[in-house]
Amino acid sequence: MSYDVIIYLHSSRFPEPDRLAAEVSAYAPWLALAPFDLRVDEGYVPLASTGFEVSRWPITSEDVEEYREALRADGELNDENLAMFIESDTTITLGCIDDAEISAARIVAGALAKLSNGFVCDPQLDVTVRGDYLPPAEGVNATVDRIR
Repeated sequence: MSYDVIIYLHSSRFPEPDRLAAEVSAYAPWLALAPFDLRVDEGYVPLASTGFEVSRWPITSEDVEEYREALRADGELNDENLAMFIESDTTITLGCIDDAEISAARIVAGALAKLSNGFVCDPQLDVTVRGDYLPPAEGVNATVDRIR
């Protein structure tokens, strides 16, 4: 079963790979970020003794309009996610399969959201944060010591 952590951001605010690595290192010194560039790299990314799968998709004006139509169909004009879609042109999903991968993905996603003033979402917990790290998740962050 896959566990996803999703980042929504505008591609013009992607941090340079060394800046992302420095932020991850400052937040989680035990999590050595391999040299990769989330602006272009996809596939499996190894980190310390774990890793995660990276995939990326554009967010188009058609996607935003479809979301608005879905809101209207539900009798709503706006919700907390509409700004996220309007302000973003890229979504990056970090796919995980175990607690160590989830912990690492949450840290990298938080660093990316912080540096890009983007949004990071943990859909399994129904939590979205703008420009910062996700709050600790019971059971998930308990495995951080295993990846140190």
